[in-house]
Amino acid sequence: MSQNPSLKFYYILLVIVGIAILVTILVHEAYADTQHISIILSKTCQLSKKCISIKSLADQFDNSDKRISGEFYFDNKTNQWKRDKPLIAASILLYSSSVTPPTIFVQPDDMTIKNTKTIYIESKLPIYIGLGSKQKSDGTMTLYQNRKINECSSATIGWEQGGYDLLLDTIKYFQSDCTTKLAFNDTKVITKKLDLGNKCTKNCEYIKWLDKAKQQAKKFQVQPNKQLANNTSTCKFERGEQICQ
Repeated sequence: MSQNPSLKFYYILLVIVGIAILVTILVHEAYADTQHISIILSKTCQLSKKCISIKSLADQFDNSDKRISGEFYFDNKTNQWKRDKPLIAASILLYSSSVTPPTIFVQPDDMTIKNTKTIYIESKLPIYIGLGSKQKSDGTMTLYQNRKINECSSATIGWEQGGYDLLLDTIKYFQSDCTTKLAFNDTKVITKKLDLGNKCTKNCEYIKWLDKAKQQAKKFQVQPNKQLANNTSTCKFERGEQICQ
């Protein structure tokens, strides 16, 4: 004889369904959110005395819930500040855009990084060629420096040259979903007219030699309009011999 499911079973089922709906809403909002930002300090920057420390970044910028996303601690073995693992693996899903304000995470876990805009901090960012660098006019080339923005999803900045101001500028830019104007110019225009001077490569020297050889060869060529004298007009053949007057 079969028994009807108990009331406790229905309660458990309702709880599971409720959790599933909540997780679905949180996942949708977390993935749709555009204002949460992660700040990552590179290993090179962590070792540099000219770069900001993880502790300073956390004190000044991190407004996440440390109980959920992980506390900051000092590692005596490496003499560096680090962030502990989050309370749950999917802690970013608890930051709903409709409930929590725009949140900045310093050195968060991988899942948080994947679901937020990300700012990477390096000690220096070398001058690099961007999309606009291909446009040249009168020897002018546009290069980029100090900051590199990848569409509206991530950015890399160099700290040693005004890094604090660049970081604030990039945060505001990302929190506006990249609609505000950047306060700092990332471009560097170089103007240099093309002047080869007397410089000549091996190929250039070969072309010069070839042109010179052609000019000299013309002296030994028969002119196409020059008529050759016919010196056999007064000669005749007798018994196989040529007799000329």
